[in-house]
Amino acid sequence: MEKILLIFGATGSLGAGVSEVLITKDYSKIFLFGRNFKSDIVYPQHVKTINIGNLAEESNVIESFKHIPKKIGNRYFLYSTIGGFLSGSVIDMDYGEWKKMFDSNVNIAFLLSKHFSKLASKFSGCSICFTSAASVFETEKNKSAYGASKLALNYLVETLALEGKEYNMSANIVAPNIIDTPENRKWVKNTDQLTSPFTIAESVHKLFSEPEAYNGKVIKIYGNQSN
Repeated sequence: MEKILLIFGATGSLGAGVSEVLITKDYSKIFLFGRNFKSDIVYPQHVKTINIGNLAEESNVIESFKHIPKKIGNRYFLYSTIGGFLSGSVIDMDYGEWKKMFDSNVNIAFLLSKHFSKLASKFSGCSICFTSAASVFETEKNKSAYGASKLALNYLVETLALEGKEYNMSANIVAPNIIDTPENRKWVKNTDQLTSPFTIAESVHKLFSEPEAYNGKVIKIYGNQSN
């Protein structure tokens, strides 16, 4: 049996940090999906990097999954770090920006879920995980697009967890409060609020290590403490 890990958004601030941790874990093969991988980084032999197009277009998602070897007995795991943030009031927000938030935070997740489920339905013990946000559980001004799209993601994954029981696939969410990235460090005053990619990666790996024990879970992470 081989454990195959797929990481989408591997070249972003979160994705790069998470990938650095997860490639040290006990996965047989790891596929990193992203854009413009740095040429000076040398990955272990069991890690393959794949440049992808806009995943809001279903054809690019389908093309991504063509790279994955299918073999009876394998177990497949997918973690997506893809997401975006945009603030602004309802009255001032451009409709195109609203739609962009839904593409980043839920539409891409839907397409990944759809095509990973098609793969997982042929194998047993697979698992998928997405990145939401702990902050969206409390309504705030100027975060309608971000909050609505992340809450839609939560509902999508909770539904997927129920449907996945038919073919023994689990689906979960990690929901950090504020991710520790160079962008966020520019405005966060109390760095204790930041959640490191290391902490997120360890939470994801725990979910994948026991897929039968975790399903439909939203793991909220405040700072580097999860609950």
